[in-house]
Amino acid sequence: MKIKWEVPINALLYAPKSDMLFVELTHNYKGILCTYRFLGDDPEYFEAAIDEKYMRTIKKLEIIISDLDGSNKLFNIVSSVNKEKLFKILIDTSNRFIRSVRNFGLVAPLKELSYNFSQYNYILLIWSVEILNEETWMPLLDKSIDRSLLFNVYSNLQSLVNINMMKWNDIEEAMLQDITPSPEIEFTTNALEHLINKNYRYAVVESIIGLEIVLTRFLTKYLTSSKGFSSNRVKDFLSTEFGLYAKLSGLLDLILNIDELQLTDLEKVKSVVKWRNHIVHRTGHLPEGVSKEQLLDGVENVISLITILGYKSK
Repeated sequence: MKIKWEVPINALLYAPKSDMLFVELTHNYKGILCTYRFLGDDPEYFEAAIDEKYMRTIKKLEIIISDLDGSNKLFNIVSSVNKEKLFKILIDTSNRFIRSVRNFGLVAPLKELSYNFSQYNYILLIWSVEILNEETWMPLLDKSIDRSLLFNVYSNLQSLVNINMMKWNDIEEAMLQDITPSPEIEFTTNALEHLINKNYRYAVVESIIGLEIVLTRFLTKYLTSSKGFSSNRVKDFLSTEFGLYAKLSGLLDLILNIDELQLTDLEKVKSVVKWRNHIVHRTGHLPEGVSKEQLLDGVENVISLITILGYKSK
């Protein structure tokens, strides 16, 4: 059996090449074959853009699930009087993709879907849930339902989000290997969301927490694998007495290569560390005189460094 549905989504994909805007992901999850793809408009070309010159407006996320190896799992669920299992599959399968895009594509405004079982019939309708009957797709729900009752469901729809398709490989890997986002990724995503919502002090604090986590992991790997340090020696070396600012001031200049150092500005990263310290240990607020532009630039450089160290510590 196959089940298909379309989750309304308001997204703008962008990439340096038009073919990167058309992706499809298929994987086996808990004995069910799941396929995802974006539905939307044709790509548009923007001459003024520096790198990501192609953009595509997305209106729906199409999901198709099917049984594997002759299993009747989906048939039994659809046929069951208890529809909560089917409802859970629809929500969980959709949210699994959304969660990967949010965390590994760093799409902070993209939220997981939040519905309760009382909205089941309306989800079937607005998501156009269908089952494959021989070679024909048939709606799972009678479309005569009163559409005036759909307001609460529609109010749950996403606002516009931008998805950088240069991150697609990370999203795909997370889905295929069922990767749980590392702590620094969650803090980075939270920091981006705080920037969007103009909660700047929280963006500073969460970005630095993410940096501390990934820097410790990176230095632990580097010192053990490249320098042959024992675990006790690494622990002593990375003690709290050797603070974050000191690590940034000396160690990374020695460890990272020139190309990697050019991807971030360590001086701006250290400025954000100072702001974090001012917030946490002094006033609870950002220092006076820090402009919005300085703050955005600083946090963006912290996130760039988190990304670099994250890749190197895998």
